Amino acid sequence: ANQVLDGSLTGLGNTLTGLGVYKDALGKSAGGTNLFGIDGIYEYWRSNLTVISGGDWGYGTVAGVWAALLDLSRTSSGSTVGFRSACYPV
Repeated sequence: ANQVLDGSLTGLGNTLTGLGVYKDALGKSAGGTNLFGIDGIYEYWRSNLTVISGGDWGYGTVAGVWAALLDLSRTSSGSTVGFRSACYPV
């Protein structure tokens, strides 16, 4: 089997599993990037991005009803964001 995360209950293996760091290179798909190391933390998943509508009222260029931030994940949030909606392209 291709075990992705370390099964250790203590030590470094357990810590890395808690952080979501892959056990080794075999836990990563062949199409992944090694730009920041093969740890999965800096993965870019286009399907998990969303549009932040309403913008940030703290900055004039990204404020207002028509403002759209296009580079944030679905779990992004902040006190200056108008509202958040998920974008599911068909």
